[in-house]
Amino acid sequence: VGGVGLYSYRLSEDGDFIDFTPPPPTLFDDRFEAEGAAVGWFAAAGLQVAVTRNTSFFAEGRWRSAEDELGDDFSEFGTLDLSGRELALGVAWRF
Repeated sequence: VGGVGLYSYRLSEDGDFIDFTPPPPTLFDDRFEAEGAAVGWFAAAGLQVAVTRNTSFFAEGRWRSAEDELGDDFSEFGTLDLSGRELALGVAWRF
């Protein structure tokens, strides 16, 4: 199975940073944030095994591919890669 998805994100960094320009380097404390959303694709495969008539175990693996150009406080840092793998395991029952 495959499809298209909308992947939202919020990136934040908080702490002490070094500013190298202009010399000499200075230390400062700050918080940087960026939010956005990217359109990407995914592929998924799964398996469901019946244990009883009403109960089963399932496993699903998913790969997604998406990236977005960073903005806000990270506007000069290029592209954020949102790609990755997911694995879901569980129990399903009918009632």
